[in-house]
Amino acid sequence: MIKKGLKVKVLVGKDKNKEGEVIEIDRANNRAKVKETNMVKKHIKTTKEKKGGIVSKESFIHISNLKLIDEKAKKIKLFFSLLYFFIIISFLLLIFSKLSISDISSYEFIKNNIDKLYFFKNSNLILLSILFILFTII
Repeated sequence: MIKKGLKVKVLVGKDKNKEGEVIEIDRANNRAKVKETNMVKKHIKTTKEKKGGIVSKESFIHISNLKLIDEKAKKIKLFFSLLYFFIIISFLLLIFSKLSISDISSYEFIKNNIDKLYFFKNSNLILLSILFILFTII
């Protein structure tokens, strides 16, 4: 649910992919104002208290065109993806450290070790699920 003060990303329009903070919400019309996005020019008439002129201000955007951004989830996702990447790289280095690149890319190597390569391909999902379970418990 989008609330005032949360960070959102604009999905469509002239300000597509811009991020900003919600500064006002119109629940009746399902619209929100996002800081420094959907800027419009407003002509202000001169009064005794205020000077007139052309002022740029934020306009409302429909809530369906906004996506809530969770900074904490973004950092956690990045951490787990980097961890998974380093585990896979270390596993590959462990398996293929005695071989050169030309040996690994040769047809004979692939033909002779096709079972091991398929096992490695299928074990990625198993490894990922084990890591996910371990880190959710911890």
